[in-house]
Amino acid sequence: MPYYNNNGIITKWEKLTTHNIDKYIVLSRDNTDRYFHTPVKTLLFIIKFPNCDYDMITTKTKYKRYYLNQISDSPIQISTIINNEFGNTIVLNDYEMFIEKIVHYIKSI
Repeated sequence: MPYYNNNGIITKWEKLTTHNIDKYIVLSRDNTDRYFHTPVKTLLFIIKFPNCDYDMITTKTKYKRYYLNQISDSPIQISTIINNEFGNTIVLNDYEMFIEKIVHYIKSI
């Protein structure tokens, strides 16, 4: 995952790790009635892209161009290496379920 500065320059690359996912697991178990900073629902959609040459991709524009060309040649995949250990505020890799839960939440307000 690239991190950008305000000019669209990639400042660092970060791999998805257990430590990063653990932050979302903790957030997903927060009590949304007690902690107002916690989102009611969050969609965590993890996609496995084809490998890239990190030295050549230095800007947001180059990153976008690279993957638009790559995706046409090789399909992206939803990551399956992360287990669904999340609480009820996180929906993992299921956009339709996320929308359904948001609709139910809005109707309950």
